[in-house]
Amino acid sequence: MSRSRISNSVKFKFYKPRKRIGDVTTIAERTGYAPTYVSKVLNQRVAVVEAIIDTAYNMAYRRKTNRELGIK
Repeated sequence: MSRSRISNSVKFKFYKPRKRIGDVTTIAERTGYAPTYVSKVLNQRVAVVEAIIDTAYNMAYRRKTNRELGIK
């Protein structure tokens, strides 16, 4: 049985409601990209960098959504 790869658009949709303060800085430190560039990638203003979206997804996949936590 082969495992299918999750597309970047699904990773974006999954990460967005789970984003927390400080995530951009953490992702920038882990990937080596500048925080401003990471922010632009996560806001889909520049081309997707696989390492950034993968790191963001891996950080957030176990989190509850902000709505479940009562965060705006």
